[in-house]
Amino acid sequence: MAETEKNCKLTLYLDTPKMLLKPGRDNIYRHSDGTFATAWFTGHAFVGLTDEQGNEQKWGYYPNPCATVKEEIRGVHGYFEREDNGHYNEAIVYMVSREQYDAAMKKVEETKQKPGFYQLFHKNCSSVAGDILRAGGVQDAPTPFFSLSPHRLTMKKRALQAQRKIEVACWKAQNAIKGLFTGKKAPASELLNKLKDKPIPVSISLGMEASDAKKPLDVQKVLSVLAGRKTK
Repeated sequence: MAETEKNCKLTLYLDTPKMLLKPGRDNIYRHSDGTFATAWFTGHAFVGLTDEQGNEQKWGYYPNPCATVKEEIRGVHGYFEREDNGHYNEAIVYMVSREQYDAAMKKVEETKQKPGFYQLFHKNCSSVAGDILRAGGVQDAPTPFFSLSPHRLTMKKRALQAQRKIEVACWKAQNAIKGLFTGKKAPASELLNKLKDKPIPVSISLGMEASDAKKPLDVQKVLSVLAGRKTK
């Protein structure tokens, strides 16, 4: 396999802070009495690592579940755990090479061995997820600044989605003009390949659909929706 082939995936999963969703869109952290659990406000981020065969491992970082908010701020023992059935609302998929996958997995192994101390405003679920993505050398990986909270990562993902929509509109306009002057248009597959070569933002609808069904994200479907193509 050529080193430049990108047959693996790194995925940033976002359990979006619920105030950033439409009211009632996802009430998973609402108690029976109508009050909200802490995760409703904080959100959560975790990463998925998928090899060439489609085998995925999802990992997330947590504080001691018995810790108080004060302890989480000051620092408390952290836990780095598999969360293959972790709930999420949206995501960013990065197509990567085997070498990048291995580099990210090495960071996962290091974090497993030395999870360190969770500190709410320094080392948390988002920052650890960002560390793994940067270790994997993904294009446009979240900076340490954006990795400080799920709120910032959500804003980055949505800005990325808006950027892709503009890129698609520009490509289609240029392709239409090309068709007028040459009589030939570039195939839609060219647009899909361009989108696949960049970080791929996953919409809330497609993210929640896959999360609720406990099924892997359909990257081809995500790309088709980004390209404005109808899907079944």
